Amino acid sequence: MKPLAYEVEGDFTLIPACCLHYPEGETSLIEKFVQRVQSDPKVRVILMGDMLDQDRTHRRKYRRGYIEDENSVASHDDRHNRRDVEQLASILYPISDQIWGVLQGNHYYQYTSGVTSDQYLCELLGVPYCGPVGVFRIGVSVSGGSSRNLKIWCHHSGGSTGGRTLGGSVNALLRQENSWDMDIYLIGHDHRRVCWRESTLGVSDRGEPAIYERTKVFARVGAFLKTYKHEACIPKKSIHIPGYGEKAAFRPADLGWVEIGVKLKRSYGAPTRFAYDLLVPDCQ
Repeated sequence: MKPLAYEVEGDFTLIPACCLHYPEGETSLIEKFVQRVQSDPKVRVILMGDMLDQDRTHRRKYRRGYIEDENSVASHDDRHNRRDVEQLASILYPISDQIWGVLQGNHYYQYTSGVTSDQYLCELLGVPYCGPVGVFRIGVSVSGGSSRNLKIWCHHSGGSTGGRTLGGSVNALLRQENSWDMDIYLIGHDHRRVCWRESTLGVSDRGEPAIYERTKVFARVGAFLKTYKHEACIPKKSIHIPGYGEKAAFRPADLGWVEIGVKLKRSYGAPTRFAYDLLVPDCQ
């Protein structure tokens, strides 16, 4: 885990994106996301795992355990997967200079070299690979000389398997505050889109003691993969494999992303503080 630092001047918008599941995810929605980011040079992006619809943990263990054919099958699979990564990279490349980092999810492919598809995507885009946890310190400055560090913590799943209910999903995210004192907390994984504020109180460090309020932001950041595929028909003479969301009878995912507008506000006689505009846009 390596914290990353960036500098931003003035207001900006953070758009975390998760669970693209390319190429099974909605490619048209991924392209719409890219267009949204391109439309505003003050948007910054964190990609939060499951970029490709690839192996989960058990499948990767099975691949590593198959040792009878050390070269031919593995090298063929490697080449096939790299094509998917390269296609996704070509879609995302126009916004590569706005991407702060890429996290590891639970869906990824591991090549015979040990490198993962997420790492290969980062290589193609020229952006940092964060691993499972993303920790960011963003120096935000405004005209007049005021500045303050915004601290962001993000993880693909938060260590949980997701939440079938909204309460379970929210609580899995809130628990992260027990371990990390940050300004923004982000988790994906369960394909839910929800974003909210929580306030905390503190006491000033210097001068006459004063109570101050600090606002934190929490978000489950959405997905690009439909829970239920609308098929023209279910085949009768070949195997039918529905998605895992359909088999588990999950609620249909509200596809898309969340947007977090960040402003550094100054008030006479009060500490500089961050203010946030939260948006769950209609992405359909």
